[in-house]
Amino acid sequence: MLDDLKYIHQKDSRDALGIAGRQFNQLNEQFSLDWSPEHKIENVVLSGMGGSALAGLLSETWPGYNVPFELSRNYDIPHYVNKNTLFIASSYSGNTEESLEALSKAEEAGAQIVVLAGGGKLSEIAAEKNYPLLTIPKVEQPRFAVLFALKAYVTILEHAGLVQASSADETMKKAST
Repeated sequence: MLDDLKYIHQKDSRDALGIAGRQFNQLNEQFSLDWSPEHKIENVVLSGMGGSALAGLLSETWPGYNVPFELSRNYDIPHYVNKNTLFIASSYSGNTEESLEALSKAEEAGAQIVVLAGGGKLSEIAAEKNYPLLTIPKVEQPRFAVLFALKAYVTILEHAGLVQASSADETMKKAST
């Protein structure tokens, strides 16, 4: 059955298997980031749901952080968020209400903000307030953008000198070949 392409295409009319098989190519994406921290970063908070949260969980394992990291999947932010916090607001659609609310609280706390979105309100806010924005390329479904998000997180973290692994970007490129 697994070698019967006709049968597979009948059962997988949206090509989820093919999409998953090509997902490693997302690790080749080049995100540009023209940003430097204004204050020493003492911790990182990532606000995200679904695939954004999954990519955040993956980043804990590799490349790892050399400062404390917390994933926030709700409307609130940790009480310690301040000017020494790198706050990453992430949403594929750019309209996830938890990420939008958490972003407004991070702004009030004076956090250093970077936005990762595929469009929507988060992208608009980033443009209005001149926050660094990494744009996630369009995919068939948001959950298929997990490796784009991971690559973007690694770009941000490596740029800020917050990863444990050395040459994380190069390692991702090698993994995708």
